[in-house]
Amino acid sequence: MKKHVVLMVLCFLSLLLAGCGAQPGADAPAVTDGPSPAAGPEAPTVTAQGKLADAARALLSPYQDEIDIAAQKSAAVLTYLIPGDVMGKLAQDAQEVGAQPENGRYQFIWRQSGEHTYSASAMQIEQIEAAAETTPDPHSTNDPVMDNQQMGDFSATGGGLFDRSCAYDVDEHLRDGLIEITDTLNGAATGHEVFSFVVEEGCFFFVDGTLDQAVDMDGLIDTNRYLVAAGVLRQDGLEIVEFTVPSQDQVPTASADTWRQIQSQRTPRLSHLTVQGENVSAK
Repeated sequence: MKKHVVLMVLCFLSLLLAGCGAQPGADAPAVTDGPSPAAGPEAPTVTAQGKLADAARALLSPYQDEIDIAAQKSAAVLTYLIPGDVMGKLAQDAQEVGAQPENGRYQFIWRQSGEHTYSASAMQIEQIEAAAETTPDPHSTNDPVMDNQQMGDFSATGGGLFDRSCAYDVDEHLRDGLIEITDTLNGAATGHEVFSFVVEEGCFFFVDGTLDQAVDMDGLIDTNRYLVAAGVLRQDGLEIVEFTVPSQDQVPTASADTWRQIQSQRTPRLSHLTVQGENVSAK
């Protein structure tokens, strides 16, 4: 998802905190200075096993050609990754906890918790800033700040008890679902995401809302706003828009009617991706 540079830095530190998949209780692996080899974008795949994983692959299969085209031609707008990433994590988490459907739905919680530490140098953060493509905030009246505080010998270090909780409530055949992801560090919220989806009219509709947080020298700054990516995947194309809403209660729930309402609104958009056959438009 196309975000502000400051959020790229925040995500970078969050990945370090989470240990990049390290087992609970283990420190994050050491990070070395210097650029990493550039990797081209790849369309996400579901690698887990089990009934839910099979359902996820079947769900995404009709739209895979359009997703692959987006992966090849629209590296600047990565919202196309969201559905596949979320379905992949759902299937993986269900496999890990041994989730089984009851009354036609999977309802379970996956959690990871442990003590983690992170350390990041100014050079690493500057590399992220250089690689990221910033998006002006349509709600801001402030001019961009050109001065970079991550200069010289600056380094960011910290850590503590990091907890990630993923709550799932999805139809066993993945006709609809609601997923909520909450991150905390030492009991304080550091991230929140809500994802809803539904299959209607032969299309896959989704809405992903992520808490818009900034970070400064003193830590996280809550804005209460949510970055929203809403989209529709069709067998002959896909379309995804990104915008902001003032609070969580204004993050819409995915449906065909919701998509039509979003299309008719004149809300300022942060990005807009369309794929129709081989034609790709990203802005």
